Amino acid sequence: MPDINELSIEQIEKVLKLRKELEAVFVKPAQKQVKQLRKQAEKPAGEAKPKRKGMSKAGRAKLAAAAKARWAKAKKAGKTSL
Repeated sequence: MPDINELSIEQIEKVLKLRKELEAVFVKPAQKQVKQLRKQAEKPAGEAKPKRKGMSKAGRAKLAAAAKARWAKAKKAGKTSL
């Protein structure tokens, strides 16, 4: 390979032109893809909804007691449906 000092101006210009063409074909599209991937990584994937907590045993017991009381009251009044 010749030393860079031994190249003519025309040869150096040709090398620079080829380098620009190669960058246009390979480097710039790759840089675009990297930018797109970075943008996607920065975007939140969607804020997670807070987890719904189940009802405690005491809460279920209170609801069951209230339902039984309603049915007992309805049954006492002679109703077959609420």
